[in-house]
Amino acid sequence: MSKVKLHEGFVKALQEKIPQRAELVNKLSEILCIEKEPVSRRLSGRVQFSANEIGVLSRELGISLDSLVYKDLHCHWFPLLLKSPLGADSMEVLYDIMYESLDAMNDIAGEEMEYGVVFNSLPMEYYVYYPHLMKFMFFKWGHYFVGTDEFNDFASWELPDRLSDLGEKIENILAKSEHTLYIWDEALVWTLVNEIEYFYKMDILKAEDLENIKNDLKQSLENLERYLSGIYKPEKASKNISFYVSNMNFGVSSHYLSSEKGRQYGFKTNFTFSSSVTNSADFDEIRDWINSFKNISVLISGSGPLDRKLFFIKQYKLIDDFLNK
Repeated sequence: MSKVKLHEGFVKALQEKIPQRAELVNKLSEILCIEKEPVSRRLSGRVQFSANEIGVLSRELGISLDSLVYKDLHCHWFPLLLKSPLGADSMEVLYDIMYESLDAMNDIAGEEMEYGVVFNSLPMEYYVYYPHLMKFMFFKWGHYFVGTDEFNDFASWELPDRLSDLGEKIENILAKSEHTLYIWDEALVWTLVNEIEYFYKMDILKAEDLENIKNDLKQSLENLERYLSGIYKPEKASKNISFYVSNMNFGVSSHYLSSEKGRQYGFKTNFTFSSSVTNSADFDEIRDWINSFKNISVLISGSGPLDRKLFFIKQYKLIDDFLNK
């Protein structure tokens, strides 16, 4: 890409971030600590932004320079700021990352909201209402990422009070969704029960703990099955839900959310969390990418009762086969 085209692309990206010119000029003037007139000359192309200015603005406004440089090569680069909890001094770091993500989602949640997610580990809305399962999900974070002695004894560790409003925060976001898409990784439960079994074999979980977690996991699945069958609907839930199960392991969790208030997407793995990035072009690519997983998945919500029944029978069998001790 030529220098002129790159500058034009950068200016266009700035305008997509803040469409109102007066507001854009004010914002850039504030970030760069220069007068408004020099900013206007840069936006009009009479003067080009310096490399330092482009770097500062890209960081502050979440603009991917890679996506601009490689756009004409049909490569898609996504500016994700990965926050790793490894080496955290305490669980507070993890809680802060989680609440930051929820707050960002809540800021965008609004009328006619669309929410889509592919996931290879249980989303919080599937475990936050089940105390033993919820405790295990956070405990394993502490065991992996913090590693202090308290995370070698499940029975003695207690969930902190600051998580008491977690379910309500999630409910308030999902209740605003006009349509929600879930795509479940085929190996999700298999992976989870292997983790639970590992903690049991390490004597971190006792037999009673194992039984409580197992019962919560089965109850979570039973309520999900009833929900997808139309037998039960939570008081606060998405107006419409499409629930798919993949035919293969895709090993990633990613989401997108859009409403009249804005757009957001993010990624998560077992070891990293991405910050949310809102960029129109990038968002469209992520939404299309997530929706493409439907091509390798089976719809088990609404119609398709046989596929749904077979799916849940398989999950219950996995739990019983691994966790009957």
